[in-house]
Amino acid sequence: MPLLKKHTLRLGEQLVHMGLPEPDGAESSEEESFNSTPNVSPVEMLYTEPVEPAEPLVSEAEREQLIQNILQEGKAQADAAAAEIKQKAEEEARQIIDAAEHKARELLEKEIAKGVEEGRQKIYEQLKGHIAEAQNVLRQANAQKNTIIKSAVPEVMKLSTRIAAQVVRNELAQSQDIVMDIVKDAIEKISDNEQVVIKVAAQDLQTVRNEKDLIIDLVEAKNLSIVPDKHCAEGGCLIETKLGFIDAKVVTKLDMIQTALLGVYQEEKVKRETALKEAVERGEEVDLAAEEQKDIEELMQVTSLEEIREQEKKMLEEQQEKAKAEGGVEGAPEL
Repeated sequence: MPLLKKHTLRLGEQLVHMGLPEPDGAESSEEESFNSTPNVSPVEMLYTEPVEPAEPLVSEAEREQLIQNILQEGKAQADAAAAEIKQKAEEEARQIIDAAEHKARELLEKEIAKGVEEGRQKIYEQLKGHIAEAQNVLRQANAQKNTIIKSAVPEVMKLSTRIAAQVVRNELAQSQDIVMDIVKDAIEKISDNEQVVIKVAAQDLQTVRNEKDLIIDLVEAKNLSIVPDKHCAEGGCLIETKLGFIDAKVVTKLDMIQTALLGVYQEEKVKRETALKEAVERGEEVDLAAEEQKDIEELMQVTSLEEIREQEKKMLEEQQEKAKAEGGVEGAPEL
């Protein structure tokens, strides 16, 4: 764990300007569903207008840099852990070989003195067994290294998302203008302006109320209310209308980014495993050790933004279909 903490601190320094928050009390907020339907009648929720996707919280360059940092940090951690395991295995192998050679020399000297050919054969058999044992230790070390690298990637992605959330939470504490940017962005997505309720964290309540006139002008709301909500963490908001709601909570956006990253990683992993299986079924000669190493190297490559966007689009479509089936939602959470 000291090694993981060390790399986590470095990753936090790299992400200090990314702008992806995790508010206070994020553990409790992450457990709550972002698409809970407000208490409105089924008749009022029959129709849902399509919603334009929101602009990203971060630029393409920043998002690509975040992805690069996440995967590079995962590879660094896995390589460090694997190197330590391999070093220990090599030391153990050297000790076994040294002990075997020492024992062999002792036996050889005794057998030469006796002039017994049987002694030489016995020494050879003993050395052969020790060498095989040492080689087996090295093979196990390499296998464990590959396992560590594969398992480290998704965990580092999750850890990096939490670190990014902490960095953004610090940014929110220093600038109250961020919450208004989020509110303005979300308010532009609504299509029903007859009755609008904006729910924000208690810390952001006064800041948003100070801009009430501006919000009314933006949405042309006939009846606008700005209220505190314990389910909204600092920097996020939840907007309700008669047609449904728009979830612009920060934790929801971070969850979607993390899910998109993990989804792309899993898809790449399945593609590699399927290709290897098909090659074996076709009767092709496959070096499993070499293919496994190649698999690990490809999985550690930086995922393109196009793949991330495709995964995000797929997730949003699934959530919108689910929301419609449950009774209608003004808009799904957007990145």
